[in-house]
Amino acid sequence: YDEILKQNRSYTVWAPINLSDELMASLETASDSLLEVYRKEYVENHIADYSQVAGGIRDKEDKKSYKRVVVLNGKSYHFEGTVANAYSFAGQPLKASNIVATNGVLHKLDKIVPFAANIWEQMAKEKGFYIV
Repeated sequence: YDEILKQNRSYTVWAPINLSDELMASLETASDSLLEVYRKEYVENHIADYSQVAGGIRDKEDKKSYKRVVVLNGKSYHFEGTVANAYSFAGQPLKASNIVATNGVLHKLDKIVPFAANIWEQMAKEKGFYIV
């Protein structure tokens, strides 16, 4: 994804800093078709167009900030925070936030955001279905 992220457009990346040993081992031995699945379910699940910064309170009553963010694989997640700057993305707390790059913003997460397949994506994974 390095060539995509080098482009002259703005991105936000929520980078998990702790990947499981199991995931790392499966990436090393994955076939091309499995790497395509990982690209959609892991990489594109953590990148969004435009700069999404952690800051600013939108809801003065609740003292919280809520934003719905659509990531590159089409899924949408809550990017939310509190007055104390305790931000999270899809329920995963940010370990570091607002690391500025020339073409976007980087946030560090402790863990990956779990991918939830929609019905079409799940059918494509199941044996016995022929997807045209």
